Amino acid sequence: PGSGPALGRYPDGYGRFRLLPAAGIGQPNNWETPVTLQAETDHQILHRGDPLRLSFAADNSWRNSLNLEIVVSAEAENGLRQPGPPLYQETFLNLGPGDAIQGAFALRVPDSHRYVLDGRNDLIVTAYERANHDRLATVRVPLFVVAPTSDTPLQINEICAKNTHVIADEAGEFEDWTELINPSADPVELSDYFLTDDLEDDPFRWNLPEGTLAPGEHLLIWLDKDPEQGPLHANFKLRQEGEELALVQAVDGSPVTLDYLPFGYMEADQSIGRYPDGTTAWELFPQPTPNGVNHDPAL
Repeated sequence: PGSGPALGRYPDGYGRFRLLPAAGIGQPNNWETPVTLQAETDHQILHRGDPLRLSFAADNSWRNSLNLEIVVSAEAENGLRQPGPPLYQETFLNLGPGDAIQGAFALRVPDSHRYVLDGRNDLIVTAYERANHDRLATVRVPLFVVAPTSDTPLQINEICAKNTHVIADEAGEFEDWTELINPSADPVELSDYFLTDDLEDDPFRWNLPEGTLAPGEHLLIWLDKDPEQGPLHANFKLRQEGEELALVQAVDGSPVTLDYLPFGYMEADQSIGRYPDGTTAWELFPQPTPNGVNHDPAL
């Protein structure tokens, strides 16, 4: 095999022609992308209209010269891509081996539900070779869009959809959980409220037990589909891949939604919660705090 770059099909026989790191005479062609791409946002949980800053960095590991195009688009959890021009597009010319670039841009979460839905969306950052639009690297940056919450006497304060080591229930089992909080100045009678993961078809899925929650107090509820284990064990579980959790009150027999959180895929032993407690701001927590005060995730 030769030691210098060569032009060849990858994969052999049917792939597109690419510039290969080295010639492979008599052997299958081997190709690896010359680009390492990274991207991140300053916030991952936002309301509509909130500002967002996305930053990226890329480098050229082996190409002698590379004209690189960075393109950013949005995709909702159902795979719907935002039509029209990309959110961001910039070209970087004549990158040599070892050269690196970085950039950033700002945007606002659109008010329209047409392309960016409540729940998880992905900002898709792609590095293309400018000459032939060959895709060299792609990074997905998750973005959770949550509906604003009005002042209510009871709120969802934190959820964990995949609990493997954070906290065990009375049976020693590590189950999904949610934490409620009373942000008001008065005690709240719990039996007036319901939790559900199917707001449209089953809003009264699980009735909270009798009892009161004092102002500022937290309540941990196990979403484990084990109601026989106790009054704080709901009759449904959450899906780690993402779904919804809603807090509902019955008013004259009709459901009134007090709090609603759609979410996408959640890493094990992480949570989504309000910071500070009882406010409208949501954050991702690498270290959940079930039945406790949520801490600044940046600390």
